[in-house]
Amino acid sequence: MLVICSDIHFSDGTLDPFNVPAYAFRIVLDHLKAILERPGNRVKDIEIVLLGDIFDLLRTDQWKPDDRRAPMPWTSPDEELERRVDGILAKLLQKNDEAVALMAQSGARLEKDVTLRYLPGNHDRALNRFRSTRERLVRALHLDHDPEAPFDLCGSWPRYNLFCEHGDRLDDFNREQPASHSCVGDAFVIHVMNNFFLRTRELLSEKRLEGEERLLAAVQEVDHVRPKWATIVWLRDLISKVQDTQARQALAQGWGSALEGFLALDLDELGMPADPRLLQLLRQLVQTGPSLLENPVVRTMLAESDGAYIRAAQEEIARRHGAVDYVVNGHTHRSRHVPLSRNGDRLQTYFNTGTWRHTINLVQTPDSEARLLASWEEMSFLVFYDPEESCGLPGKRYRYEMWQGMRS
Repeated sequence: MLVICSDIHFSDGTLDPFNVPAYAFRIVLDHLKAILERPGNRVKDIEIVLLGDIFDLLRTDQWKPDDRRAPMPWTSPDEELERRVDGILAKLLQKNDEAVALMAQSGARLEKDVTLRYLPGNHDRALNRFRSTRERLVRALHLDHDPEAPFDLCGSWPRYNLFCEHGDRLDDFNREQPASHSCVGDAFVIHVMNNFFLRTRELLSEKRLEGEERLLAAVQEVDHVRPKWATIVWLRDLISKVQDTQARQALAQGWGSALEGFLALDLDELGMPADPRLLQLLRQLVQTGPSLLENPVVRTMLAESDGAYIRAAQEEIARRHGAVDYVVNGHTHRSRHVPLSRNGDRLQTYFNTGTWRHTINLVQTPDSEARLLASWEEMSFLVFYDPEESCGLPGKRYRYEMWQGMRS
């Protein structure tokens, strides 16, 4: 039995305190245990694939974008950068020690042989640059992996006719660039998402306003907005709910300052070439009006949020000449199950594992004057069976299951 999940985004809690609680893992492990207890169960072993962005090494105050001498995820891999990445990883593992222990010891809870396999995503790719950080993760999760070698970025499972990768390779904003081992998205998270909170906190502290902690807690949600292009709607909505004029000014100034700092970067020099259209859209984000959503390029990006992944899945299936029936990605934070084609009794399907976190979502309405956001908590995972396994009701055999939880 193969189990796949992604995008848990464990952090050190300094900028994104919304870590997934340990009881969420108990729920999933208990559910897997119930699957194993079904009549006719023939599962002998279990592999759990952690498909990237399980750990978030970007959303932390340990990066210092205003200090040009400080190491960043995209700088040359030296001892100082290695210490910084290792320190962030150590702190977030300690912050989430109970949940990490449940993952590492899942075999004991399921009373089966369980193998964990780790494939990095874009928010945890920095740990893949150093032997020391790979070794720390191998120890924490009890992985069967030689830390001398980088973690694989993709994998094939012939036993299940399955191919998977995190999915950042299919996202121009977050695709790793060979020159920097980083991407525009990394710089955007650190210079904009992180600095928005830090600079707003400074401004609010100077003004000594009531309700500062509550407002800063709302600001920390900035990275939960999906799609990312809806951040401007979220910001407008947040500002509209604040009664105090000075607090509204602090939010607008904090956002503008953070974004202008990002736009001042020489991305080509950093090894992160970016589409000029994208940079023009980001410049529009300095404004707090809803006009960005009327931009035809943005509307295309919103409409294509799943399209690139579905096309890539079709190409992967065609390239492997029938050796793959299932293509699995994470990254988008949107769980998906899309039948692509049928070859006799074989159904080729694209899956996205979704996320395990709170998301703030753009609702489907053309009314730019309305509040266009809705929020909920999500959790999803996939289960695949090989032809010899059976976990169904008597007379039933399943090829896969997709389990989702949501609450609002």
